[in-house]
Amino acid sequence: MAEVKTTKTKETKQKKWTLNENFKWSCLAVSSSIIIGIIIMIWAGQVHQIDDYFWNLLKLNFFTSAGFANFLGNLGWMVVIGLSLGVAFKAGQFNIGAAGQMIAGGITSFLFASNVHMGNGGFIFTILIATITGAFVAWVIGVLKTQFNINVVISSIMINWMIFYLMKYVGGLKIVLTNYSTLLSNSLRMDWLSSIFHVSPLVSAINIGFIIAIILVVVFTFIYKKTAWGYKQEILGKNPRVANYIGVNKNREIIKTLVISGALAGFAGAIYYCGILDTFPKIETLNNIPEQGFEGITIALIGFSSPVGIFAASILIAIINANGADGVIGSMSISGIMIALMIIFLSIVQYFVIYNPLKAKNKNDNQEKKPIIKKIKKKPKETKDKGVKNE
Repeated sequence: MAEVKTTKTKETKQKKWTLNENFKWSCLAVSSSIIIGIIIMIWAGQVHQIDDYFWNLLKLNFFTSAGFANFLGNLGWMVVIGLSLGVAFKAGQFNIGAAGQMIAGGITSFLFASNVHMGNGGFIFTILIATITGAFVAWVIGVLKTQFNINVVISSIMINWMIFYLMKYVGGLKIVLTNYSTLLSNSLRMDWLSSIFHVSPLVSAINIGFIIAIILVVVFTFIYKKTAWGYKQEILGKNPRVANYIGVNKNREIIKTLVISGALAGFAGAIYYCGILDTFPKIETLNNIPEQGFEGITIALIGFSSPVGIFAASILIAIINANGADGVIGSMSISGIMIALMIIFLSIVQYFVIYNPLKAKNKNDNQEKKPIIKKIKKKPKETKDKGVKNE
């Protein structure tokens, strides 16, 4: 019993240590990126605008009820898309197809919300259609991986572009509503939610998505800490050989992971297109895959794929991605540089955390320095015949 208690205490200490280490590295990457962004502003001759840049970011997000409402609206889809990538990263799957899954969920949910009138409960079907669509697209990627051994990244990129051109085609159809003066019939914007912040639902981006996003953070935190499936996912991501040894069905778990990740990405698409924009984007502006789906990579990296970390990272990215600090030249470019630097720093950290090349090198050096001791077996003594040989 004493041995079991000591092993449990060791495991808990290791978990606390890893959480503290992840938090430390995230803070270091974020602070380094902000410092480099300030240095760039000084180099560009904008020393007097540094205070304005950071002050305006806070003012735009927190100092007015309309700004805070928009902040919460954007926080919702960022948390969900971050969870989508976090779920995939936990199992060792780089689901770059989350961008396409988000678009697919946004297209189907928008077509439903703009053409079908269901009353107050219609937003539930808007969310369901988006999640089912995203899950189906991710399921296709999972089947291509498990049945035909096609790389997840390659199939995801191809499907992303297919969905993007489908989006452009749908945008040209007459069935798409582009009226900015009225809400969608099954929109995720709620009158009662807008009234809390004293804003109009036609203007503000506040929607029910951020409430569901907070619930999802709590649910996935419980899943990864208290359920067998969460434990399987972590083992599969950290060491697939061990997962295979203990009887985890790798192909089945990969498909499960991608389907859940795709469902979350599709839901993020519903929040963005039926809650934030509340209208279909103009075809003239669609020259590339929308970048919202790729934000999940940044958020998941900063949060180290932890649901709570993803929530904190989403708050940071939502603040930085505020629609330009008024009066500051190149504010959006500076924000983009900061986010790009965060991705670079955290990718390097993730490499050292996962592969730990320095530790492996030290092990090899120690093995080379160890003296090679050869065990010499003593030969049995030959017995000499004491008798005289007969000639």
